[in-house]
Amino acid sequence: MNDEAQKTQNVKMEKLQNALKKVGEIALDVSKKLLEISAAVAGALAGVVTAGVKSYAELEKAQKGSERLFGESFNIVKENAANAYKSLGLSATEYYDQVNQYAVGLKDALGGDSEAAAQLADDILKAQADITAATGASTDAVQNAFSAVMRGNYTLIDNLRLGIKGSKEGMQEAIDKVNEWNKANGNATNYQMGNYADMEKALVDYTKMVGIAGTAQTQYPPPTAPRRTRPSSACSHEWSSWPP
Repeated sequence: MNDEAQKTQNVKMEKLQNALKKVGEIALDVSKKLLEISAAVAGALAGVVTAGVKSYAELEKAQKGSERLFGESFNIVKENAANAYKSLGLSATEYYDQVNQYAVGLKDALGGDSEAAAQLADDILKAQADITAATGASTDAVQNAFSAVMRGNYTLIDNLRLGIKGSKEGMQEAIDKVNEWNKANGNATNYQMGNYADMEKALVDYTKMVGIAGTAQTQYPPPTAPRRTRPSSACSHEWSSWPP
């Protein structure tokens, strides 16, 4: 092979080597990017799984709390929790947590009647949602007002924005109005100050008296495709369609 032919051959080999090197660099770069994407996807999936496990653990904890607090009437609470996303915009976990706060006080005020306590707790949550939806009062302010009444504190009830004065006298006026309204509508009641169940019932009926009962339900249409998870043997309850 003469010098000119050798030079030509060397140039061709150099070009081929450069091309192969470039292909190799591209392949390496693609591989790195694929690994980065795979790591990101794996990380995201791990995060979803971790969040799901945590949420389910919180659900089981709240449910077991309700089962312990409401005893033989737990099935009432369980059914209401399963439908809370439709009527209240709450997950099952949120529902359990909220009714559990009222369980002991309501059962005590109702002479240990757990069934009546479960029903009243549900009525309270519905009334709270209606007040929030109708008046624009914050959820926290409304919940705090109801909870304060359970402790004999009436200063927060004006936060309900229903025209009730934030005082013991204001609570008494509200009870009197509700008793009169119920009597006029053929459903006579004798709610009394000092009985926590009576006072909570009066606030629930007050929402009916002023015409805002049921407002929240119109704002929470049921999702078209609720998500479900397989129940465990320890928790046969359907996971809420909304994240807890």
